[in-house]
Amino acid sequence: EFAEGSLVWDGRDAEGRLVPDGTFTYTLEAVDRAGNVGVSSPIAVNVDTSSVEASVTASLDVFGPTGNGVKDTVTFFMNARTDSPVGSWILSVVDSSNREIRSWNGSGAPLDSVEWNGRTASGSASPDGEYRTGLKVQYVKGDVAEATTAAFIIDTIPPFIEVSIDVRLFSPDGDGERETITVTQSSSDEVAFKGTITDGAGNEVISKLWTGVLEPFDWDGTDDSGNPLTDGDYSYNVIGVDEAGNETQVTVRGIRIDTAPTPVYLTASEGYIKAGETDPDRMQSFAAVVPNSDGIASWTFSIKDEDGRVVLTETGSGSVPDGFSWNGTDRNGRPVEGIFTGVLTVSYHKGSRPRAESRPFVSDGSPPDVTVRLQPQPFSPDGDNVDDEVVIGLTVEDRSRISEWSLKIYDPRGKEFITFSGRGRPSERIIWDGRSGQGDLVQSAEDYPFVLTVTDVLGHTSVEEGQIAVDVLVIREGNRLKILINNITFQPSSPQLTMKGEEGEKNRQVLNRLAEIMQKYGSYRIVVEGHAVSLNWANPAAAEREQRNILVPLSESRAQTVVDELIDRRIAANRLQAVGIGGDKPIVPHGDLEERWRNRRVEFYLEK
Repeated sequence: EFAEGSLVWDGRDAEGRLVPDGTFTYTLEAVDRAGNVGVSSPIAVNVDTSSVEASVTASLDVFGPTGNGVKDTVTFFMNARTDSPVGSWILSVVDSSNREIRSWNGSGAPLDSVEWNGRTASGSASPDGEYRTGLKVQYVKGDVAEATTAAFIIDTIPPFIEVSIDVRLFSPDGDGERETITVTQSSSDEVAFKGTITDGAGNEVISKLWTGVLEPFDWDGTDDSGNPLTDGDYSYNVIGVDEAGNETQVTVRGIRIDTAPTPVYLTASEGYIKAGETDPDRMQSFAAVVPNSDGIASWTFSIKDEDGRVVLTETGSGSVPDGFSWNGTDRNGRPVEGIFTGVLTVSYHKGSRPRAESRPFVSDGSPPDVTVRLQPQPFSPDGDNVDDEVVIGLTVEDRSRISEWSLKIYDPRGKEFITFSGRGRPSERIIWDGRSGQGDLVQSAEDYPFVLTVTDVLGHTSVEEGQIAVDVLVIREGNRLKILINNITFQPSSPQLTMKGEEGEKNRQVLNRLAEIMQKYGSYRIVVEGHAVSLNWANPAAAEREQRNILVPLSESRAQTVVDELIDRRIAANRLQAVGIGGDKPIVPHGDLEERWRNRRVEFYLEK
């Protein structure tokens, strides 16, 4: 009969102790009923209790399989203990969800390394993310050793870089306008960034390094050594590299340095203009000179007053006009007066803002302001060294320059008596001795009208009128004193004084003054002579009859009337004598129709 069965050995001896590692032989001996003995062939059994180990590591913590030649693959390094025979191994890449992405396997001991390009077994790209790699080693004796790498990352996204430059044309020339440009930049947080500025020939003139994130900076147009760079075109380039080897590059071109001088000149042709001028040829004209016309963004021309307030503004873009004109009005068309200046400001794209001012000039819309002062009043040019001269004080105020002036003094009948005149501003004082241009002395107790005319260079004219009062004149003739009065007024062909109206008031003033003077000369007797005008002077016979029958009686009566008035004013009667002269002692010929009024007079002689 045949018997079948199995035997399980756990590597222990009969006493339950583990046998040492080594080779053992198993044989089976059997005895049948007849006493026959059978022995099997020996079977060798190896006992191996040695340990098993496996390890796997990744060459990179991050890699970027983008095909740019930088960190495109990761290498897995494998190792297994081979004291005991290895049957097979398998290497697997799994994602963060433990899904297998790619695997490699083989028999015997594992390979030293395996390179992975980030693709699946089918050849598709693995998505960015976190991965791990596990190694499983199967030993012949049945033991299994396993190992797993630390997490590593696939990153195919390049760094983020954003760059902007506020202006690309600047002028680092020290004028305080647009001396620098600002490079504004931001980025993702990466391993390194390098920024460079290159000139038009591609030469690097400045470089900067950043780690982490990009930061903005200002550039003043100098190189790395602080030396000013020449005018021209420049470019800015920044490169960023992340841990996976991904690279981003941004370039900004068209940066320009321009320090060419930008002088500006403005001249004004006129020193004075009329406010509200309508004649284009007489308006203020400005000449503008701008030698550098390249790159002008805009310009502003304005008129400002002496306090800096702007009254008119004109703006434009591009080229500056060759000139401007102004008629002395503000932006609302209203005439303005004062001292003004033209201002031209030119703004260049590069930031320069040169400014030029014209010379100050006057806008004047008003005539001169004129004041006349007389001292003393009245005055008495009679040679007694008391008030013999009148001081005519002139005050002339005007924004403009005075062109010419004249002071005309007229006699009581309106005829020009004397004239003072000149060009430019008049003297502040004119001293007049009471004589005409021909040397004639003013008449006693008369008012001499004057007209002051002042004209400025713009044609504005002021006229000031008034009267110069002459006192009663006492003139010495040898041993006696003489007073000549032309303006005692009588009623027509009558010895009666006019005592009403302005003429009456004038008579009272003259008589009062005469009495005052005669009281001053209390030791003198007074002869009052009446004089008249002959109307028949051309006929001697008629003139004689007129003199005898009309003029002498009338002039004597009038003289007596004056005597009576003086007696009423407390002049002693025994000092006074009335005499009628008629027309026998004319000052001017009776035929001088314009001047013979001077013959109609009363003369007073004071004698010891």
